[in-house]
Amino acid sequence: MMPGNYDMTLYRGDTRRFAFLLWQDADKTLPVDTTDATAAAQIRNAPGGAVLVNMACSIPSNGRVEIVLPADQTATLAPRGVWDLQLTMSDGDITTVVTGRVCVVADVTAVPA
Repeated sequence: MMPGNYDMTLYRGDTRRFAFLLWQDADKTLPVDTTDATAAAQIRNAPGGAVLVNMACSIPSNGRVEIVLPADQTATLAPRGVWDLQLTMSDGDITTVVTGRVCVVADVTAVPA
C-alpha cells in the first residue's frame, strides 16, 4: 500500500497537533489494528537528508495516531522540508502510512523566552 499524502503548513513558533485515522477498508469501518504498534515521524530537509525534528507520536486507540510539534520545535524549522509517519507493527513490519511536504510560515509576533 502506498502512503497517503498530507502536506503540513506550520506557523513558526506555534504548537501544532495532528491526528490521523488509519483504516483497513475503503468504507472506513475497520480501523488498522495498532495494538502494540509504535509510531515515529520526522521532518527532514530532503528525503534521506538531515533530520530537523523528531516528532512526538502516540497511539491512543486502534487506528489513531497523534503527533505533537511543540512551539520550540517549530520555532527553529527551515522554511521547507519533507516529513513522513511510520508504524512499526507488533510483528516488526514497518509501514510508512503518511508522507508530505512541510512549509513553515514566518511568524510576526514573537513571544519572549
